[in-house]
Amino acid sequence: MSIPYLTMLGFAALALAAVAIELAARRPNSPLWTVGDCLAYITRPRLGRLGVLLAWLWVGWHFFAR
Repeated sequence: MSIPYLTMLGFAALALAAVAIELAARRPNSPLWTVGDCLAYITRPRLGRLGVLLAWLWVGWHFFAR
């Protein structure tokens, strides 16, 4: 196996884990938070909104600006 193949496999595993956690969080009486709940909690303070903005800018710069 080549390194790029392993990298893609790792990202696919992370994506599947995120989907599985989100689905588990949407079950009735689940103690887990959904992605929307997490973002709502993080972005309540102004510093949290700034952090989310900076993270989104970083992602955009590294993945979408090519």
